Amino acid sequence: MESPFFEKHFLAPEDAGELIGADGSGQSGEPGCGAVIRMDIRFRGESIDEAGFLATGASAAIVVASILTGLIRGRHWRAAAAISPAQLVKAAREGQGSETGAADAAMLDRTASFAIEALHQALEDALRRDRFPVAPAILDGRVMVAMSGGVDSSTACLLLDQQDRQVIGVTMRLWEAGEDGADSGASCCSPEAIIEARAVCHSLGLPHLTVDCTEDFAAGVVDDFISEYRRGRTPNPCVFCNGEFRFPALIRLADRLGAAGVATGHYARIIEIDGEPALARGLDRRKDQSYMLAALDPALLRRLVLPLGEMEKRQTRERARQGGLAAHSRRESQDICFIPDGDYRRFLRQQGGVKAESGDI
Repeated sequence: MESPFFEKHFLAPEDAGELIGADGSGQSGEPGCGAVIRMDIRFRGESIDEAGFLATGASAAIVVASILTGLIRGRHWRAAAAISPAQLVKAAREGQGSETGAADAAMLDRTASFAIEALHQALEDALRRDRFPVAPAILDGRVMVAMSGGVDSSTACLLLDQQDRQVIGVTMRLWEAGEDGADSGASCCSPEAIIEARAVCHSLGLPHLTVDCTEDFAAGVVDDFISEYRRGRTPNPCVFCNGEFRFPALIRLADRLGAAGVATGHYARIIEIDGEPALARGLDRRKDQSYMLAALDPALLRRLVLPLGEMEKRQTRERARQGGLAAHSRRESQDICFIPDGDYRRFLRQQGGVKAESGDI
């Protein structure tokens, strides 16, 4: 006998299908993986007023997509963005009312991940198309955490959640590997890193969003990097990106989401000098990253939250381990996010047509 949960959330076949006039649409999976799921959402205020899905392949895809559609209808986007694949699998198993075999369980796990990914693609699409809700007010207790999936930003998220702040995790999609395959997955904005950042938020019961900044990043940051080398100068793309692109974009997104603070996992501090906020070095001088933020507009410092500024790296990893974060043992990456393999010459040659030449220094 089907459970009340299943009866409430499993849609009849005639209720499934493409949502006309959707504010955001997303798709995940491949026929070769056994399923493809598309999710469409439409907002009313800050809630998902309507949702629809299309699922092909395994029957499990229809089950999880229909349950997810029922779960997010009428709910605030933050609640929808906090639903994890594990929660979706649990709901599906409750709805089936019987034990699943090992093969069916594996497909259920896979299709649940596809459904959640499709939902997040739809949320990202709504942001990209400027159809995402605008919060009615900026709330002092709400903070947006810029997340890379690594231990530092993950621990910053954990610490703020433990302070009972209303945390929203956000990952900026900045660069995707080209045909050369240079992105091995180590990049802070690789698809793997985005999934890991989302998993951290979901493990804490927090919402996560991905925002697509690839076009603006390429035009603003990557093109500047290439042009500086063409002019015979050695750029620092991270300092330029933080000051001219990344943090201004994060502040604009925080305004839209109603977050008073923007937090990162940088090892730096905000102090006051003559009543004005100022940037200071982090307590851990071996990890100090204040230089990375040196080009920020001073006006933005009032919104900046740096939970790791008073901590050492070893303490960060320990707090992450105690908090049950898988990122506690993730290796560090100090390469430029769009050149994760560190091969500048290859990148400049392939992306900018810059040829290495011998000459005097």
